[in-house]
Amino acid sequence: MSADQLPASESRLYCFLPLLMGCLVFANSLGGDFVHDDLSAIRYNEDVTSSGGGASDGPGTSKSSIWSNDFWGTALSDVKSHKSYRPLTVLSFRSLELWAVRISLPRFSSSCRSLVITGNAYYALMEEGEERVGRQCFRWTSSVVLAWASLTAKEHGIAALPVALLFDVTSTSHVKLVDKRIRRAPYSSPTACWKISQFHRFTGTGIAIIALTLWRVSILNGQLPTFSDQDNPLALSHHFLTRVLSLLYLPAVNMGLLLAPVSLSYDWQTGSIPAIVTWSDGRNAASLLFYISAGLVAVVAFNRTNKIVIWSLLVMTVPMVPCSNLFYAVGFVVAERLLYMPSLGFCLLVGHGLDNLLIISENAGDVNQGMARAGFTHKIKRSSRAEGELCWPRLMRRLIFISTVVTATSLLTKTLVRNEEWSSRKTLFSSGLRAMPNNAKIHYNYANLQRDLGDWDQAMLHYRRAIQLWPSYSSAHNNLGTLLLGRSAGPTTDIERKKLVDEAERHFLQALAVHFRHVHARYNLAVINICYRHNLDKAISLLIDCLSLDAKHKPAEKLLNFLTIDRNRSSPSVQGSHQVNETGSTDKRSDDLHKKTSITMNDLLLILLEN
Repeated sequence: MSADQLPASESRLYCFLPLLMGCLVFANSLGGDFVHDDLSAIRYNEDVTSSGGGASDGPGTSKSSIWSNDFWGTALSDVKSHKSYRPLTVLSFRSLELWAVRISLPRFSSSCRSLVITGNAYYALMEEGEERVGRQCFRWTSSVVLAWASLTAKEHGIAALPVALLFDVTSTSHVKLVDKRIRRAPYSSPTACWKISQFHRFTGTGIAIIALTLWRVSILNGQLPTFSDQDNPLALSHHFLTRVLSLLYLPAVNMGLLLAPVSLSYDWQTGSIPAIVTWSDGRNAASLLFYISAGLVAVVAFNRTNKIVIWSLLVMTVPMVPCSNLFYAVGFVVAERLLYMPSLGFCLLVGHGLDNLLIISENAGDVNQGMARAGFTHKIKRSSRAEGELCWPRLMRRLIFISTVVTATSLLTKTLVRNEEWSSRKTLFSSGLRAMPNNAKIHYNYANLQRDLGDWDQAMLHYRRAIQLWPSYSSAHNNLGTLLLGRSAGPTTDIERKKLVDEAERHFLQALAVHFRHVHARYNLAVINICYRHNLDKAISLLIDCLSLDAKHKPAEKLLNFLTIDRNRSSPSVQGSHQVNETGSTDKRSDDLHKKTSITMNDLLLILLEN
């Protein structure tokens, strides 16, 4: 029995069941903490936390706004901006600021809801037939406005209208837009009215797509974000064959995550997916299988004008085009969050397939019963094989039911476990380490966690592992150097101290060799030149460079002011300075330095290097 044959009460129950399961499966996520990107996007983003709607230097002073900043609170005109313009999402964060729950999900679901509502509004416009012009215009305008809202919530929103337009074109491709006989017909003809409105839809929606695209580009001042090969090593590879084969493989990886979301990770950057460098790599077969299968499904759907399959394929593919590295390199290799909207089309496609299997099994059962009533029962009973054929529809339905229950239970369990993994920094970073042991960034994040927990041995171990996996990891070099320099301030011999300081200096220099504008590494080198090299001129030069790169670097400013005023002292003393790691953490005891007129070099190290 299909869904449209069910009683009304039972049909409503089946519609309510997914909503209930969705609420239950995410119930254990309500007590989670802000982790990973939530810290930068929400907790430390003054566009979210400030009552004035923008970042400010103090009470009553607001110098930026969510309407001119990117998602992370940086001005779009800044060269360091991520160029992710999502004011609607930031507004949703501000409205939920007082709730003690994890609110990172709305940045995906708000865009998704807008996309779905846009599609529904446009579909209603397609099916309206002889509706009045005013109502047609209202529905079309609603779809465009909702598409704009989706675009201001997530970059995926740019796909809302193209999905609707392509669905309109492909699902009605068998209908001519202009027919000479219909053109001669009076405008009161329903058919003529429909065909003219369809042409107007195509033209108006195309213009709207171009207008939204130009508006999005103008917001960015014609600039695109710049990423390093650490962010996306496959798309930024210098070898053309490696770049092409690797990028062709990524859609197959995304489809694998939809089919079997077994190994999930919060980060898929450096080392997660090794590059494909030759044609002989076995992963090329997976790419070929994916494209052949997708092509066959698309051809069958378009030939039969199956609107459900067409819509599913469009929702699965079109939102992925902007992040496919086809037009420009994006800042990630694979990101599970990008599958949020494609999963809608995937789930619809799977459900449609199961529904068809059930219909086939029911029809087969009806055929067998008809054969039995027609007098063929005695012939069937003569063969055990034919007897088995009589029962296979029932067996097929049981297999469908069992496989559906097992799959749903597995996914439900996986979601509950994943919610627990996202509940804190410790559980999240530990899960990433298990899922992606060759990802340098995951080792770096785990090292930062262990450093904050006070386990410096584990922190240095994972910083070294991150550098081993990605030798040009400037942040890992800098943070490892800070720990080595911190160890040198402890109870060590002169030989051990010199060894630690020399190694720390090498890592700071390596960070600068990779990233010339690395402010923290320059500041840490200045500390070494003060405390161990006794080279004040070099220290002053490094501090001046720090301020030229970042005029707001307070530690460098305080230290430079002291050195330039009091550099004639025989034993340098510093007030209000501290060693800085990549996360920007500072010493809370720096104010105590102002109470001292002079401190020894050992005291300086103990205070500078304390986190």
